[in-house]
Amino acid sequence: MRERAAPLQPQLAEPVLTQDHDLRRQLAALPEGLLVTCAGDSMLPTLRRGEQVRVHAGPIAVGDVFVFETADGQLELHRLVLALPRGLLVHLGDHSERFGFTRLDRVLGRAALPRVPPTKRTTARALLAAATAGLLRTARGLRSARRTAR
Repeated sequence: MRERAAPLQPQLAEPVLTQDHDLRRQLAALPEGLLVTCAGDSMLPTLRRGEQVRVHAGPIAVGDVFVFETADGQLELHRLVLALPRGLLVHLGDHSERFGFTRLDRVLGRAALPRVPPTKRTTARALLAAATAGLLRTARGLRSARRTAR
C-alpha cells in the first residue's frame, strides 16, 4: 500500500510572527502595559535614545505613536500617518523623512505619548509613497485612504 504524500505548505511572503510577539501583546494588554526603550533617533525630539515609554494594547489612531513588530522580530516606535484599506499602515518617525509600511496585525499598542495629527502635506506625501509602493492599486483604494485619513 502506498503512503499518501503530505500536502504542500504554502510559502509565506513574510516570517510568521513569533511566540515573542504573543508574549509582548499579552504584556501590552496588562494594566501597567509594556515598557519599551527607544533605541534610535528617529523619534527625536519626542523620544530620545534610551528613554522609556509605556505601551498599552488597544486601538490606534492617525497621529498616535505606536509600537509594532518588524518582519525580523524587532520592535519599532513610529507615528501613524495613514491607515489604508486591508489593515495596511503608513508610519513615520518624527525625525525622519522616509515612510514605512506595516500591517495592523503587527501592532502591539499605542505609546503613552500625545497624539499629533500629520499635516496635510505629510498626509499627501504618505499617499504618494503608498501609491509608489503599489499599496493603492485602484482609485477606490485611494478614495478609501483619504476618507480614513480625515
